[in-house]
Amino acid sequence: MPLPSPRLLAIVGINKVQEGRNNLDDERKLQPEKYAEVAKVVAAADNEQVLDFLTQMLVKDPELARTFKRRTTKRSASEAFQSYHAQIGDIFNAYMDSDAFIDTYNAGAFTDEIRNFVADDVQTLINDQQLSLALRVVNDLATMLAQLDIDDSDSELIILSQECCEAWENILDPAKPPLQRRAFRWFQKRASEEMGPLEDSIEYLLFKRFTTPDFLENKLSWTAQKLHDAEQLEDDSERTYFGGKWAAYHVQVMQELNRPAKEVEQFCVANLSYQPALQNYVESCVQRQDYEPAIRILQAGKEQAQGQHGNVAGYSRQLRKVYQQAGQIENYQHELWLLLTAYDPADIDLYREFKQLYSPEDWVGQRDKFFKALPLTVDLKPLYVEDQLYDKLLIAVMANSGLAGVYTYEALLKPRYPEHLLKKYSQTAQNMARKTGDRKHYRKLVKILLQMMNYPSGGNEVARLIKEWRVTYARRPAMMAELDWFDSIQF
Repeated sequence: MPLPSPRLLAIVGINKVQEGRNNLDDERKLQPEKYAEVAKVVAAADNEQVLDFLTQMLVKDPELARTFKRRTTKRSASEAFQSYHAQIGDIFNAYMDSDAFIDTYNAGAFTDEIRNFVADDVQTLINDQQLSLALRVVNDLATMLAQLDIDDSDSELIILSQECCEAWENILDPAKPPLQRRAFRWFQKRASEEMGPLEDSIEYLLFKRFTTPDFLENKLSWTAQKLHDAEQLEDDSERTYFGGKWAAYHVQVMQELNRPAKEVEQFCVANLSYQPALQNYVESCVQRQDYEPAIRILQAGKEQAQGQHGNVAGYSRQLRKVYQQAGQIENYQHELWLLLTAYDPADIDLYREFKQLYSPEDWVGQRDKFFKALPLTVDLKPLYVEDQLYDKLLIAVMANSGLAGVYTYEALLKPRYPEHLLKKYSQTAQNMARKTGDRKHYRKLVKILLQMMNYPSGGNEVARLIKEWRVTYARRPAMMAELDWFDSIQF
């Protein structure tokens, strides 16, 4: 079948016959039967009929008309950008209410239309190698999204930020250095502004791409300045967050530039308060099995964090792992002991790790030594369960006030010590009964009685308690009413 004439190709917005051949070949392969049918109809029409039909279709569909105009009209780059800017604005305005807010009912449709715009219009620019214009359009869209007021209950802004990120990557992949430098400057500027959900995508691109020496040197001085700015913040939480973030990025760039290990270590030691920075460096040292710098940094961090319990424990946990990987067994065991007895006492995972260091014959003595070294306030019950020390577990549960321990460990203890647990229930119930309360209070009391009935001697103990309470607390109508209800479901 002959291809349409160059004039017809121009009518549908294809400026080169060869491009038209490629597009038509694609359609022929994807939908051969449909293509053949439509091509036959088009071939039978003359140019006047095609022009008339196309005009009618474009009048009915303003969006299609706008696309057709862009593809067939020669415009300056500025005029082309303004056309896309207006198109984005029209999409935003179509879904906004009078307060410039996109509500939950319109958010999904808005998101779909923006995604279609990126997939069709922006991708067409990229395919046509109009990368500079494509970059301006995506930047414009991202700026407008950052300022958008929308109910994004279904993470619409996150979805659209990912669309922008993918478009940026598609632009940067084939971009030449001048355009890459322009994109880099734009990303750097926006990294210092409020960009909402776009911030993560912008930082991701800044530090994933732009890895040539000139970009890295730029990023090194820039991250140093950002760290300096963060250190001037008055709010402690903001200073810690932003300082940690920019310190970590600075270390990353130093490593990408292959700065001397000693220089990187000195920076980390000088910025110990920013854990993300030294965390990255420690991990990289461990990966290349260069353990001594990692150990020195973690030791310095642990020393500086004294008095900050959570931070000390964090450094200690890392330090123990590095000691173990470095084969420094005595230091590893010592750090593990400090964790278990001081920094993170009785942690069950650390306990299991500690237990594996000893044979079954040696473990009992070592365990007793460990229990004695623990602070008196530490809850040992999970450790008793781990080693099946049920007699010690029972003593601990009985010593606790209330029934929380019983509820937690009842499945383990009830088959072994039913009378002890029943006694605990009874004591708790009697303590509750001594206090007056509303119906809710007495319903909780009755609930305990119901639980006691599940024990072998529970029925007798419950009957004894109720008989005693009916005499002692006869002048509490709310309590008597709840006891009457209990009797009604029992008999």
